[in-house]
Amino acid sequence: MKYSLRSLMIVVTVAALLIALWGENWRTCTARQREHAQQADQLDEKGLAKVQKILTTRSGSVFMIPKLTQERQRQVLAHRCLALEYRQAIWQPWKRWWIEELPPQDAQP
Repeated sequence: MKYSLRSLMIVVTVAALLIALWGENWRTCTARQREHAQQADQLDEKGLAKVQKILTTRSGSVFMIPKLTQERQRQVLAHRCLALEYRQAIWQPWKRWWIEELPPQDAQP
């Protein structure tokens, strides 16, 4: 079989472009995954601190705790789901374009 240098260069160029695009997708998805995981951890810590403050000072009603924890847990779960979706999008790049981000008011409590 005889191949020309031109066809070899085309194949190498296309392969290099695909690798570069995948690398950019990997960096972006990894950064977004890490960001959402950190936001979920921060919300968990803030929620736990607020519940502990209510329980130790007894300044608030204990009946507020389920409402506080439900709202926080909903936000934490949303961030954890987004982190998982970005992790999956590393290996399935087309998924990245269909991930719906949280609105800004839900992202920061």
